[in-house]
Amino acid sequence: MKRTTLVSICMLVGACGTLANSRAANFSSLLFCRGAVGAAVGGLLPASFAIIGDMYPADERPHAIAMLAVISGMGPAMGQALAGFLGSSAGWRAPFALVGAAGLGITLLLFALQKEPNKVEEVELENEPSTSYCTSLCSALAKPTVILTCLQGIFGCVPWAVIGTFLADFLATNANMGVPGATTVLFSFGVGCLTGTAIGGKLGQHLYRKDKRLQAWLMGLTVWGGMLPFLFLFSSAGSWGHPVLFYILALAGGILAPIAGSNAKAVLLNTVATRSRGTVFGVYNIMDDLGKGRELPM
Repeated sequence: MKRTTLVSICMLVGACGTLANSRAANFSSLLFCRGAVGAAVGGLLPASFAIIGDMYPADERPHAIAMLAVISGMGPAMGQALAGFLGSSAGWRAPFALVGAAGLGITLLLFALQKEPNKVEEVELENEPSTSYCTSLCSALAKPTVILTCLQGIFGCVPWAVIGTFLADFLATNANMGVPGATTVLFSFGVGCLTGTAIGGKLGQHLYRKDKRLQAWLMGLTVWGGMLPFLFLFSSAGSWGHPVLFYILALAGGILAPIAGSNAKAVLLNTVATRSRGTVFGVYNIMDDLGKGRELPM
């Protein structure tokens, strides 16, 4: 199947599932709708990054992935804001209805405007021996860079799941900030993530052109650096911490935390030939989901 068609179909399934969430009458229907959204996201992400790999050469992919992540990263920030503010005033069904309707509109644009890109392939990957798809896929998954990049997702995504699932309740209850205050902290974190993703993509692209190893150093250092603001945030919550301090710490953590992710995806694209990218990114996405325990997006 054409990857652009797959993206459009996955978007349609996800939008319909989200819209149907707003009419869920019991747990079974809610569970089914969330499962549909999860299946849509599971297909949407690998196909989207495979398209990026086909459109851009190796030294331009970090920035391209970062721009895709910035746009898609607006979703969680807006979702948190909708859940915290609109959900509190209009009920939990309203955010699902609004997001689902917006998703259907975007889906129509995708079907109308998307075109299958011309494939841009690296010389070293073009020179790989011609083999069957299964042989090529097994060879791609056996590469040390692919194995390490996929495995790091299990451990690297645990903090993202904790933040997305528990941070709002922790701040609202333990830090006595209430729902609006906790939502503002998460919004600050979202703004930081957008900023950090854009910076990380541009910086990773610059370092890749100088020395490929520097891109890996950037990933490692920012992962460790991203921990520090949250250690201060958790240690100060409910004691001497001031709300403004929480906003600053969440912003700083958000800037550092996503830099590794966008560059890791670029590394994976640069390592795998185009015909194996969709499946390899599916494996990568599963590894991320294992680390997150898979909290489903709105």
